[in-house]
This record gives sequence, C-alpha cells and structure tokens, in this order.
Amino acid sequence: MAKILLLLIAFSQSLFATVHVFGDSHSRMFTGFPNTKIHHLGPVTMHRAGRDNQKLISLNKFNVRKSDIVVMVFGEIDMRCHIKKIAEKANKSPDIIIQDLVNRFGLGVQTITKSLNPHQVVICEIIPPIDISKDPARAKALRKCSFPVIGTTVERVHYNKTLNHLLKAECDRYGFTFFKYSHKCKNAQDCLDTSFADTSVHIHQNYRYKIQNAFKQLQL
Repeated sequence: MAKILLLLIAFSQSLFATVHVFGDSHSRMFTGFPNTKIHHLGPVTMHRAGRDNQKLISLNKFNVRKSDIVVMVFGEIDMRCHIKKIAEKANKSPDIIIQDLVNRFGLGVQTITKSLNPHQVVICEIIPPIDISKDPARAKALRKCSFPVIGTTVERVHYNKTLNHLLKAECDRYGFTFFKYSHKCKNAQDCLDTSFADTSVHIHQNYRYKIQNAFKQLQL
C-alpha cells in the first residue's frame, strides 16, 4: 500500500511540475505565473552565477524535484555596467569578454542542473537595455537607485545582442531551452520600450502577462 501511495505521489508531481526561477531582480517578471517559485538571489551577475554555480544554487536546498523546471535569469547587470569596464581594464574586445562570460555561465548552469533533463532547464535571454540618453528623468532615477549605466546606448545594444546570440548557442550546445521574449518589449532601436518599463530597468508589473504568454509557448 505504501509503495502504491509513493507511486501516486510521484505521478501527481510529474503532472504538476513547479517552475523554479533563479536570478537577479528581473526574475520578478515571473511573479504571478502559475506553479512558480521565484528565488530572487539579489544583484547577482551572470559572472558570479557561472563562477559559484552550486555554491550559489543548490537544487536540493531549494527543493527542486526531478520533474520540475528551472529558469535562469541573469546577465542584465553584466550588460549594463560591467562588460565595458572589464574590457577596458583587460585591454580586450568586449566580444571576447562576452564570449568567455557566456561560456563560463553555460558550464555553471550545466553543473547546477546536471540532475535534470537539460530540456527542463530554461535560460532567459537578457532584457533590452534602457536608452537613458533621451530620458534624463530616468537617468536621474537610476542614479538615485544605485543602478549604474556604463557604456553608450549603441554599445549596450551590441552587448545585449551578442550576449543573447551566444546564450542561444550555449542552449543548443547543452540541450537547454532558450526563452526568447525581448521582441515583446523592445522598440525600433532595440532598446527597452519605456512604455512597458517601470521607473528603472525592469518590465512593469502591468505587462508581465506578455512574458507569461510567451513562456506558455515553450514546449516543456
């Protein structure tokens, strides 16, 4: 009888998988999604997630089951205020810095999620950058909230496109699922459409349904 009960529990869990979202503040764009737990880790960069991997995210610690889905939301901070600075300090092309960053992140995610089917691991593309050059009020608000922006809009758009292109390649390499959604919230200049944004660099809570609708299209 006990064995049958355990089988029934396992079967019910497979029907109702939990979506575990790990990431920086952009992980909150999944707020309100059904069967979803958001693990906001603070201002954690893609660099740190790749470097610390299981020290930062232990699936056992967060009660992730083998039937569950894991979503990774990292990289906006790297794009906004680290890549240009690191490239200049190392006297290297930003593209070289980005390639190394994404390679280490992909390996880190593979290490974190090795107990799962790779298809159950979702890597989100990085939200488009904010163009503060035409929005002094937003630039002031970002400074007030300690959201540094390093690099021109053109540079950060390039970082964003390169990061997302390489993240897709890492997903193909490891068998992860790539979640593409930025086309839902960017403008003709490939920046975040401020009509969909909050007062800083995030998707406004009133438009999270756009992300949810896109996520539903994934075959998980």
